[in-house]
Amino acid sequence: MPYGGSRASVFEQVAASAVPAMSPGPSLPDLIAEQVHRTPERIAVSDAAGDDSYAGLWKASGRIAAHLLAHGVVRGEMVGICVPRSREMAAVALGVLRAGAAYVPLDAAFPDRRLRTMLERAQIRRVVTLAGYALPAAITDHEAALIEIGGDVAPQDGESPALPAVHGDDLAYVLFTSGSTGEPKGVRILHRNLVNFMRSMRDSPGFGEDDVICAVTTWSFDIAALELYLPLMAGGRVHVASEAELGDPDATMSLVQRSGVTVLQTTPTLLRLLHDEGRAARLAGLKLLVGGEAMPRDLANEAVRHCSELWNMYGPTETTIWSTIERVQPGDGPVPLGRPIDNTRIHLLDKDGHPVADGERGEIWIGGDGVADGYLHRPDLTAERFCLDPFAGDGSRMYRTGDIGSLRDGVLHFHGRADDQVKLRGYRIELGDIEAAALEDARVRDAAAAVRDFGNGSQRLVLYVVPREGGGDPVEQLREHLREALPAYMRPNHIVVLDALPTTPNGKTDRKALPMPADRGAHAAPAAEQPGDARIAYLAALWCELLGLDEARADDNFFDLGGDSLLAINMIARVERDTGKRLNVLAIATDPLGILADMLPGEGVAKRRGWMARLRGLFGS
Repeated sequence: MPYGGSRASVFEQVAASAVPAMSPGPSLPDLIAEQVHRTPERIAVSDAAGDDSYAGLWKASGRIAAHLLAHGVVRGEMVGICVPRSREMAAVALGVLRAGAAYVPLDAAFPDRRLRTMLERAQIRRVVTLAGYALPAAITDHEAALIEIGGDVAPQDGESPALPAVHGDDLAYVLFTSGSTGEPKGVRILHRNLVNFMRSMRDSPGFGEDDVICAVTTWSFDIAALELYLPLMAGGRVHVASEAELGDPDATMSLVQRSGVTVLQTTPTLLRLLHDEGRAARLAGLKLLVGGEAMPRDLANEAVRHCSELWNMYGPTETTIWSTIERVQPGDGPVPLGRPIDNTRIHLLDKDGHPVADGERGEIWIGGDGVADGYLHRPDLTAERFCLDPFAGDGSRMYRTGDIGSLRDGVLHFHGRADDQVKLRGYRIELGDIEAAALEDARVRDAAAAVRDFGNGSQRLVLYVVPREGGGDPVEQLREHLREALPAYMRPNHIVVLDALPTTPNGKTDRKALPMPADRGAHAAPAAEQPGDARIAYLAALWCELLGLDEARADDNFFDLGGDSLLAINMIARVERDTGKRLNVLAIATDPLGILADMLPGEGVAKRRGWMARLRGLFGS
């Protein structure tokens, strides 16, 4: 029912009242220890190189925890982790938790600048890695001590030494998300947040001893915790996909089938890709947990035809991975976000903080046991987004998501954002983060970022910049700067130079009035001559079709012309159908068109496959 007064006055009244102490409850290692006791010999974690039993994983993680304590790690300390994707990930992460510390995942693929910011903000004094793993310069140059774990983390004989007790109120990990001011912000997740989430997921959508999940998510993102820990507390198995296996969705799906996977967590974007390539049949028998962005109804209806179960998931990092779930059935209309998981409350509030009526739109606030402990070393941001929940009556807090939704018969529906945050290919991106990075370039006077729809389900980041007078064309220098400042998923596909940014009557940037890129990444001047190599001509034509270009040249980079990872995978599929040759997605990221063309079959092979003649007809070569 509505509460009286303004939102601020009510929150101030609640804040002034006594906050009852919450029971800390068990920690995540406590839940896993229970499963180790029940099924010590069952396989807990596997990868292409082998597997570890529950007992083996537990002993290995205990040995790592003791090793960390011997190197000075103290209870409550935040420890950086930078390890390759392998089954050792589980032992290292669990070892940090059992030492009473919290971990901060450091993705080696992130730009050095981003890593340095994370290391400094989290005040990391120690970084755990595996012996022989090549670390980025940002880590090796940092003052933090490196703690190397032997490449073989198998258990030694004998029991692990006594380790500190870990409680529900202890910090488990800190994940950095995109920040609207240009700096990433760290979200503090406690053990009790994780325990509530994992218990709820075990019950619904459900995970049992016979289930296997494939860990496919970069573990610097929060949903990776579900893949790593849910099987370990439920008695199932997690199979960790390597970086090489994740470079190609087709190879990933082959891995899923070979490894006996029953549960897969993914995004609507990857589902769309499998559908568009005619490979949706590979979903047969899988329970799919899908989230990170809105799920189109046509895609949901198609996926339901092939998989065993399809679940739509919703939730921000600040409320611990997923907060609502919905088993999707064939139908019409938007796919709902679903009902809250256990011990979770969904509030739909108007701009004054009053609950809206059933079916009306309001801002989504989330309360309950999943609400994080706030932002790391940012009390200002924490106070802005985390408020005491006046509806709970127990002193707990709720989180302001910035999403717009409606509740109909207890089911949550999504209606967009109230701010400039976007979700693209499952990644959460603050447009202000991109703009702030662009404004660091001395040639840029003003900047605005937006996500634009290029048709056929392709959405791309576009950065609009206004150069300083006399600064010349800033595009090439700016691209290089953004490569150093932003992770790959945040870099704009297109950079558009404008004389001025359009504004609304109140003087704010009017993102809706920003133009579509006119050149779509095209060149300023026409090429001096057409490519003489039919393989280059073939790839150039394909790039032009996929990216909406008039021209692509031998020294062009696919991503600088507006490509993204999904378009690259589309290109791989097209090339394989036409030539029988499967390109590596990593090669597309690093090689210009001309070098990439050298990887295709020669003229003799091409003729046998019947496509060279078509190329000569198209390009006159």
